[in-house]
Amino acid sequence: MKTRERILHEFEVANLPSSVHLVRSFVSHEISRLPLSPDARFDLLTAVGEAADNSALYGHAGGVAPDTIRTRIVASEEAVRVEVWDNGAGYRPDLSRVPEPDLMAEHGRGLFIMLALADEVAYPRVRRGTLCAISKQYDLKAGSEGLNEEAAVEKTLPAAAERVGGKIGSGGAGAMPPEVYASMARNAIEGIWVLDANGKTSFMNERMAQLLGYSAHEVLGRSVFEFMDEQGRRVAEKAKKRREAGISEQMEQTFLRSDGRLVYAIVVTNPLYDEHGRYSGSLGLITDITERKQAEEALRASEARFRGLFNHMAEGVALHEVVYEDDRPVDYRILDVNEAFERIVGIGRGAAIGRLASDLYGTGEPPYLEVYARVAETGRAEGFETYFSPMEKHFSISAFSPGKGLFGTVFTDITGRKRAEERSVYMASFPDKNPSPVLEIQEGRVVYLNPAARRLLPCLELGKRVRGPLRKIVESIAAAEEETSSVEARLGSSRYRISIVKGDRGLLRLYAVDVG
Repeated sequence: MKTRERILHEFEVANLPSSVHLVRSFVSHEISRLPLSPDARFDLLTAVGEAADNSALYGHAGGVAPDTIRTRIVASEEAVRVEVWDNGAGYRPDLSRVPEPDLMAEHGRGLFIMLALADEVAYPRVRRGTLCAISKQYDLKAGSEGLNEEAAVEKTLPAAAERVGGKIGSGGAGAMPPEVYASMARNAIEGIWVLDANGKTSFMNERMAQLLGYSAHEVLGRSVFEFMDEQGRRVAEKAKKRREAGISEQMEQTFLRSDGRLVYAIVVTNPLYDEHGRYSGSLGLITDITERKQAEEALRASEARFRGLFNHMAEGVALHEVVYEDDRPVDYRILDVNEAFERIVGIGRGAAIGRLASDLYGTGEPPYLEVYARVAETGRAEGFETYFSPMEKHFSISAFSPGKGLFGTVFTDITGRKRAEERSVYMASFPDKNPSPVLEIQEGRVVYLNPAARRLLPCLELGKRVRGPLRKIVESIAAAEEETSSVEARLGSSRYRISIVKGDRGLLRLYAVDVG
C-alpha cells in the first residue's frame, strides 16, 4: 500500500550562490514542525545545502530556460523528502560508486556528504535539469524536542560541524531567522524582495511581482536596477552602499512596472549576512503607496490651481472662521487672504492672518458678524452692498461657506461707481446739463429725454412707448415694490449702470452711468 504524502511547501529562488542560504532557511522552518531529532534535522539541512550548492555551481540554465532553483518539501507518514531541482544540463551520478573525498576541500564533497547524512538520496530522471531528492526518516522518539528549532541548532551545531567539516547558517549576528524567510514564501500584504550582494534578485514574493507587472519567476536573477528609471537607480545605488555599511532604514523608492508606469513605495530594508558574517545582500519589505502619491499630487495640483486663481483674482478674497463663546458667535478670525485683499483693504497678508476682525479693522465690534455667522451656520450664500466708514469705502460683498463654522468673502471696491451715481443723481437737478443720460418714463411712455439720452438712445421719442433694450428693464422695475433700484445693461457700444427712482403717479426717472 502506497504511503500517503502531502506537499508542505514549494518555492523558487534565483540560481545564485546567495540563494543557497534561502533554500536552507525555508526548509529549516518547515521541518521544525516534524518529529525529527535535532541531529536528524541538522543532517537533513546539511544535505539539502549541499544539493543547493551543486545547483548553484553546476546547474545554470545557460539562457535556454529560467535560471532558478525550485524546492519542494514533501511529508509522508514515515519520512520527509526535500526535492531540489535546477534547469542545468542535467546530472545523474552513479550512487553505488562515490569515493570518499577530502572533507576540507572546497568542492567535490557534496554527494558524499549527502549520502552520509540522509537516509536516501535519489536523482530521478527529468526532462531537463537535475532533480535531487533527499529523504530522512522521522525519529518518533524525538517527541517535543524535535519541535524546538532554536534549541536544536544551539545543541547540535558545534558537534555536527566537526563531523562534516563545515557549518550552516545558524541565525548569527545580522542573519535572518529561518521563520522570517519561510513567511516570505507565503502570501503577504507587503511586497518582499531579497537581493544578493550584487543587487540581483534571489527571491521575490508574488505580491511584489504583481506590483511590478511580472510573475516572480520572470524576475529571479535579474538586477533590481532593471526595474527603476534613472532617478530611482541613483537613489537605490546610494541605498545599496548604506546596506553594505550595515545600515537598516525606511525610505521612499520608485520602481518601473512592465507597462512603463511608476510604482511609488515605502521600503523597509535591512542588510543580510552569510554564515561567516559577510554581507550577502538585503531584504526589502515594500508597501505600495502609488494611490496615496497620486492623490497627494492631485491635491497639490488642485491647491496650486486654487492658489493661482485665489491670488490672481481682481476681487478681494478672505477666508474666516467664526469664534464662538457659549455657542454664540462673538467674532471671526482671518485665516487667509489674497493679493487683491491687500491692495483693496490696504492691510498686508502677514498682518491680517490670525487676527480677530474686531481688532484688525479697529471697530471694536466685528463688521457684519450677524450676516457672516448666518452664512457659516446655514451654508447659504448671501450678498450685499455696504459703506464701510472706517475705510470710507463702498463695497459689494458676497459671502459663502466652505464648511461648518467657516465663511469666505469675495468683495469689490465700488466706491468709484457709487460716487458716479451720486454725481448723476445730483446732476439730475440740472438734467439738461448732465453729461450722462437722464430720462423719465410714465405709464410706459417717454416723457423726458436730456441731450445725452437722445444721443445714446435715438430710437426713443417723446410721447412714444419705450422700445429697444430699455423696454424689459422698465417693465420689470415698474412691477417691483422697491422705490429705488439699479441694474447693468448694454446700451449702444458700452455698458451702463442704470439707477431708477420711482416718483408719483407711476413716474420712473432713470440715470445712466457709463461703466465700460
